[in-house]
Amino acid sequence: MTTMDCDLYGFPVTVCDHEVGRYVFTECNRSNWKPELFKVFDRFLKPGMGVLDIGAYAGATTLYPALKGCVVFAYECDPVAYPVLCQNINLNRLSKTAYPYPDAVCDVPHDVVNFGARGDWGNSKAGLLFSAGKPGPGDTVVPSTTLNIAAIPFNVRGLGFLKINVQGTEASLLGAGRKTLMDLRPVVHVYIRPANCMDPARDIQRLMTALDMYPVISTEDGTPLDRAELSTEAWLTRHDFKIVATMEEWSLDD
Repeated sequence: MTTMDCDLYGFPVTVCDHEVGRYVFTECNRSNWKPELFKVFDRFLKPGMGVLDIGAYAGATTLYPALKGCVVFAYECDPVAYPVLCQNINLNRLSKTAYPYPDAVCDVPHDVVNFGARGDWGNSKAGLLFSAGKPGPGDTVVPSTTLNIAAIPFNVRGLGFLKINVQGTEASLLGAGRKTLMDLRPVVHVYIRPANCMDPARDIQRLMTALDMYPVISTEDGTPLDRAELSTEAWLTRHDFKIVATMEEWSLDD
């Protein structure tokens, strides 16, 4: 295994020099991969905080909270990306604070679920909605869990931050996890690509319902959003967008 060193938004890390994650960490080294998300991390993460990283890919969004002193449970069910995530955690000696899981986080518990990819495995474009419905060429079977089950270890410690990037099933995952959201009220960061959704308008409405216990829905810089605005054509035709759900209004300057 060959490795590469890079700067992860202020933290020196060593990661696998692998096609899975190479682009991500190279761009992080240039402060050019999702810089807004890392600013949100800086605004909310505190040492000892519990973090769930659902859709962890190669681990940039797992390593960073762990390096800031958080306890991170990272879920990545792409069978090619998951071993890279594990290796990157071990390379940075974070195995006592970052815990990887190969499960798909779903709306209902199953022993296993079918999971598919658009293109090759490991390209960060894999999800439950890309499965043909049964194991076959391009599909695989992975273990599964739910948000409520994944959050159980944090019932005592507290869950401070929940990051979700699951290629189209965000609304169903969060809707099924309302107990966790109600009980623990983590800051929620959700990446949304409307083209991945089965029905973008319906899914955004379901997402807003799932997050209705949060007084504030905002952009990554803390600008509050009108919830109804997210269901308009201007948002539903975007390539992607991110929202942050919080209990109070905030800004990056706080």
